[in-house]
Amino acid sequence: MTDEKSDICNASASAAAHDNENVMEKPQLEKEPTSVPEKDAVNGAEAKVSPELAKKIVEQVENISAFIIFVLFVYFQFYFGDINLPRDRFLQDEIKKDEGWVALTTMTKFNRLAQLTTDVSVIAEALQNSQLLEVNEDKTRVRRDPEIALPENSLEYWQGIKHRTVYVKGFKLDSTLDDIQKFVKQFGDVDNVLMRRDKSTERSFKGSAFITYKTREMCENFVNNDVKKFEGSDLIKMMQDDYWAMKQQQMKNRKAADRNAKLAKKVAESDEKETSSVTAHFMKGMILSVEGLPTEDVDVNKIKTFFRKFGDVAYVVFSSGNDKAQIRFSGEENCAKKAWDQAVSEAGEEGKVMMDGKELKGAVLEGEEEEKYWNDFNQNRANKQSRMDQNRRGRGRSRNRGRGGHHSFGGDRGGGTVVPNKKREGDQKEEGDASEAKKPKKTVFADEE
Repeated sequence: MTDEKSDICNASASAAAHDNENVMEKPQLEKEPTSVPEKDAVNGAEAKVSPELAKKIVEQVENISAFIIFVLFVYFQFYFGDINLPRDRFLQDEIKKDEGWVALTTMTKFNRLAQLTTDVSVIAEALQNSQLLEVNEDKTRVRRDPEIALPENSLEYWQGIKHRTVYVKGFKLDSTLDDIQKFVKQFGDVDNVLMRRDKSTERSFKGSAFITYKTREMCENFVNNDVKKFEGSDLIKMMQDDYWAMKQQQMKNRKAADRNAKLAKKVAESDEKETSSVTAHFMKGMILSVEGLPTEDVDVNKIKTFFRKFGDVAYVVFSSGNDKAQIRFSGEENCAKKAWDQAVSEAGEEGKVMMDGKELKGAVLEGEEEEKYWNDFNQNRANKQSRMDQNRRGRGRSRNRGRGGHHSFGGDRGGGTVVPNKKREGDQKEEGDASEAKKPKKTVFADEE
């Protein structure tokens, strides 16, 4: 059975195009004692019910019976109507068995109907005036009138239904079908009311509904009128096709946001992995920070020549005109300290390391400063590689070599950041040595993807 079957309360009194019935109010029973006789407290005689009270009781019973018959009529009009029947797989299977006839005993197995009655004679009576349905002579079976053709279950048909359906949100969660029907029928002939339910919370009403009117014009009039509230609650009204377009756009936005979030997460994880890889595997004690350098007539090569007397210089970070530089030595752990200690040792009794008359101060990078150096170095290296790859793809390998036909690298045999042949004052220079490439076990960088 489809969800519509369990949700049959969504049927409207005008579900069939041929019947226009008014919704009957559900009668309220009297709260006072009715026809149950009681013993007289004095002489034991039975107390008699007054004619007025008896009349009320009869009227209430008749009203209840009439109400049940009316609701049965509405339900069957919906079950076999243009909107439900084409998509109701259970009923589609049933009507194929016997020229469209369906046993009333089968219909009474529907929960909604069983709550009203299982008496097939009552059901037959309820359907006797229907112009949409037929009841057989022995009043045990029902079918849709063969003269009334069932709409083709096609995309075009359902597009037409959607074209004259309104989405309304803002109904109170305890609203009933009758409440909604009474409200929406003020604005036009209603073919169907579908109360939207939340399957995750035992099919509780979500506060919104799809209202199908006879014509598109009725829908537009309802959407554009000044009625903005239902029992004090604000309403949102829009055509169903506009509603689905909005939902599709929201879905696209969510998917795009999810993709962007996943991409951002992936990039962040990659950056974190790269950073942690660099900081976790670099060899400590290899970077010597010096200050007090002469600010004139000093370049990278001069700094490298000066410090090579004390250790194997692999890389220099220095900007012209600055009195500071970072010198990376190659070798074993703490080789920078050993180089500086050697420089101090060879400085004489005063222990001052002098360069062109300037006293140098030296300190080995540690902790966060050391990690930052390696992170910056690795990032610069990755950026350089990316630029080279882009140039190679865009212009070809031969055009990457510049006017001189080759790159000039810091150090004796290359391996560091690219440095132009002609150095301009103020340029930052990062010099490397090819010996670093021959000793990969000493410095490990993040894996390249």
